[in-house]
Amino acid sequence: MKIFKILLVVAMVISPSLCFSDPVEEHIKKSYVKLVSEVFKHKYGPAAAIDLAKFAILRQMVEDGLGRSPNISIVGMSVGGRNERVIKLVLECNGQDINLGKVANPEGGQFYALYGNDAYIVSAVGIAVLYDRIINECNFKDGERIVWERCKYDSTDYLINSKICFSLIKRANNMYGPKGDYIYRQVIKYERLFTELLK
Repeated sequence: MKIFKILLVVAMVISPSLCFSDPVEEHIKKSYVKLVSEVFKHKYGPAAAIDLAKFAILRQMVEDGLGRSPNISIVGMSVGGRNERVIKLVLECNGQDINLGKVANPEGGQFYALYGNDAYIVSAVGIAVLYDRIINECNFKDGERIVWERCKYDSTDYLINSKICFSLIKRANNMYGPKGDYIYRQVIKYERLFTELLK
């Protein structure tokens, strides 16, 4: 009887970790390496592509949610302006088989929607490229933009200035939309996993 009770206690302690996987971790495992290679197609150096992809995959997850089909992606990019230029560029480079649509929210705002195989990856590439555009075109200091422009293509420069570059991506993510602090905490939480996946 004592052995049965011991086994029952052990099973209760171990089973939650076996039965409940971490959905954020699973999303990263499924998507991150592929996203880095897709971001890299936009001529970013490896170091910049790696950090852009960390924030972008988590932003995509927050915007789309974990329950949406990977073949439908609506990540809160409003129609027109800078977003339109980014979407067109990304579709030319990464989304030849993706269909572009628009959806409206209850307030009447219109947002881009992507449909097709792995549309969520193409959306995440768009987020990464948009971070770059935000750094270059929004309220960042001239000196910060100069560092970013130099470092995003050159991994040696990026690594020398990694704290600055990482903070610029973090700020661009905050400007993208709400939940920036949550996304940043997830980037830090899963840093080891991101590194292991690229080995």
